[in-house]
Amino acid sequence: MQFIGIENKYLTLQIATDGSVLRIKSEYGCVEYTDYLSVVYGGSIVLNLLDYAKVRIFRENDVIKIDIKDLIWYARFPAHGYIKPDPSPDIKFSFEIRLEEDEVLFTVCTPQNMDDEPVEIVFPRNILKWDPQKPGELAGAFHSLGSLHRYPSEVFLHINHRTILPVAGFFTSNGGIGIRTSDIYDYKLELLSDGKTGCGNMVFEFNKDKNEYNRTCRMKFFPAGSNYVHLAKWHRNAVQKENRFRSLKEKIACSPEVEKLAGSVIWKHNTYPAKVPDGVKKDYSLYVRSLEAGEAEGKPGNWSAKEIFDTANHAGFDRVCILNTGWNNKGFDSGYPIRNAARKMTSKMPPHTAELFLTDTFSACMTTTGMFIRIQMNSLLTRS
Repeated sequence: MQFIGIENKYLTLQIATDGSVLRIKSEYGCVEYTDYLSVVYGGSIVLNLLDYAKVRIFRENDVIKIDIKDLIWYARFPAHGYIKPDPSPDIKFSFEIRLEEDEVLFTVCTPQNMDDEPVEIVFPRNILKWDPQKPGELAGAFHSLGSLHRYPSEVFLHINHRTILPVAGFFTSNGGIGIRTSDIYDYKLELLSDGKTGCGNMVFEFNKDKNEYNRTCRMKFFPAGSNYVHLAKWHRNAVQKENRFRSLKEKIACSPEVEKLAGSVIWKHNTYPAKVPDGVKKDYSLYVRSLEAGEAEGKPGNWSAKEIFDTANHAGFDRVCILNTGWNNKGFDSGYPIRNAARKMTSKMPPHTAELFLTDTFSACMTTTGMFIRIQMNSLLTRS
């Protein structure tokens, strides 16, 4: 087996010329990938590029390049006579790997000769790997807020959508690996843990004449003692370099009410404007997927606005931002406990100053004595 490679003072990368192995090593750890290319055609046909196509892997200056052509098409498996699509498009694939200081930059080039079917590409496949039976933490912003999944755990996890932030990482006591992309529109973050194996992928979709541009995924090794804070700072620093980061001061200058969000309690659960109806008990959040996670968080669901404000005020906070939890699971969950009697909430509010933001399907604005309440479709918190 022959290898070619690239290296700098932070990283060493080697790849077999036959496409069988990809190795990456830093002073903080090393990974090895075998089946590292995944392509799904038309949302259903999984293509094995490394085994059933002509693969050329070479080095050009400080870039590793992978060119793939003459794909053997199949619908079931390669020896099966049933072939779809028929005739098959002559799609050509290209990939590149660079080292930029302490980061590995993987580039998925736009496939050539696509037909009208979408093409989803993962490179490298299973870039994040972990053992759910050993201690560790999976971090990111997978839903509306930051998420931290602690292991060991047998809880089933499956995330497969465009997340709030295009970044994820897995950390142990020995360090961790983080991944991120700057192509924030045409990607999905796929995370899967079944209690025995755990893996994470950055998935890019290409469509003819619609989103034909190259995509990138960055990978970074973190030293021992790192956690989700270091992952977040890495992503923030990258966004600053891309001139997409806006400081809190800049956001306040654009929208003065954002200043009131700093230092506030953020509450995004089922919230009743006034009295909680008889028979409705406090419950777990809609965002937890297991009893273990629910018991760790408590029962923040089905509180009244007054209860929330009073609790926060007694703890020393002078403001609360409440977002009704809204729609989840593509509309399957409806987190709105009630849609009327908005004005009744003012009669039950505590006298101390607070701001209440409710995300709902209508817009309204009203002023009351000692209290200003905004009800709007997209809250300032969401936009900031």
